[in-house]
Amino acid sequence: MKGFISGALIGAVVAGVAVALTTPKTGEELRGDIKENSLDAYHKGMEYSDDIKNKTKEAYNKGIDHAEGMKDKSTELYHNQIDAMNEKLDSLKKKTLHND
Repeated sequence: MKGFISGALIGAVVAGVAVALTTPKTGEELRGDIKENSLDAYHKGMEYSDDIKNKTKEAYNKGIDHAEGMKDKSTELYHNQIDAMNEKLDSLKKKTLHND
């Protein structure tokens, strides 16, 4: 998608410059059109960049939240297994003491 957007921005600039160059205008008008088209492309690029930054932050935060949830779940499962093993160990100790 990045390549598509970059291509679209470059295409917009090239098309704008091509239109500006093929339209009969004074040098000052032509420079003004080129400047305007360049600024438009720049602003579109900045909007695209900001959008990508925001989406990246959102994905990062979702990843962090997911990782923390997995860590909490793993810790809970670990402690449940330790508790179950300790209960079995206690049960075996009691059986051993009663058999002596």
